[in-house]
Amino acid sequence: MLRKSRLVLVALIAVAFLIPALSVFPAGKQLKILFIPFTMEHVFQKELCDGAKIPIPGYDVKVIVEDPYGKIEKELEILETYISQGIDGVIMYPIDSKALAPVVKDYKKKGIWVFTTGNHVEGEDLGMGTDERDGGLLAADMFIRYWTKEKPGVVPHVLLLDVPKIPEPQRKIIAFEQVVGKKFPKATFFHVDSNGSTEPAMVGTEQYLQSHPEINFIYGINASATLGGIAAAENAGRQDINHASSGAEPPILALLKKPLNDKGGGVVWDIGYGKSAVQYGNHLVEVAAKVITAKSKTGQKIDIGFQEVWRTNVDDVISTMQEWRQKANLSPVEF
Repeated sequence: MLRKSRLVLVALIAVAFLIPALSVFPAGKQLKILFIPFTMEHVFQKELCDGAKIPIPGYDVKVIVEDPYGKIEKELEILETYISQGIDGVIMYPIDSKALAPVVKDYKKKGIWVFTTGNHVEGEDLGMGTDERDGGLLAADMFIRYWTKEKPGVVPHVLLLDVPKIPEPQRKIIAFEQVVGKKFPKATFFHVDSNGSTEPAMVGTEQYLQSHPEINFIYGINASATLGGIAAAENAGRQDINHASSGAEPPILALLKKPLNDKGGGVVWDIGYGKSAVQYGNHLVEVAAKVITAKSKTGQKIDIGFQEVWRTNVDDVISTMQEWRQKANLSPVEF
């Protein structure tokens, strides 16, 4: 009988030790989440951060935003600083996945949850489930419909303002070129490593317009790159060139509301994300809060999706964007 009582006592002690490991995040404890965009110099990334600060109903979350300015060295420095600052999770845009793998491993050892967007990194707990290639396929379909209707018989010569060093968004460009090239076998494609920024996009575009005056369409990976391409085309007197962009960012939405110029040039479409930048930033933090609190990623997904943005539906896209800006206490964008 005494032996049986001892066994029961041992079993109860074992269960007592297991309960904390199986329980959810301590009730009433504030979550601390580090939020690292690619760079806040980009409109979309800046608004991600604005959305990340919108309160999540039912959760007490403190979001700490740090800007790496698009530099992997700075991102590593931020991560190394905060690993000992008592954060519960990090949401980040991995600028260089290979370089970040070791520090992510260290974060996991510390019990810090790692969430990613825009790119993936080995060891992450949860990354963006949306495949950028799907965006490229939709962009290609939009281009084919537009070109077939508006430029029948004209061979497309496309300048792509891309980001070859960042694998995930580059999948969008690769898919676009593959599909459009198959539809128009005589089409030619040129590439500028824009780094998703205006200045390198503008400089690269200027060079290509001089060496390849046949270019008649420019597709940018984001608004910053697209604006660089537009500036270069205007400087070169190439108002005939049509432009397209990705991300449905305010500067491009504003251009979609303006009429095309006298030569028919201007922005004609955008492959937008299914959520506005502010809305997606909020979504990222909401998913992270749910996962960290439950200590489980079961049933959770980071998803942004894609949508077509044309001159015919741009007002609807703007309306949704303004609603989310209001939730973030941001002034409405003037168009």
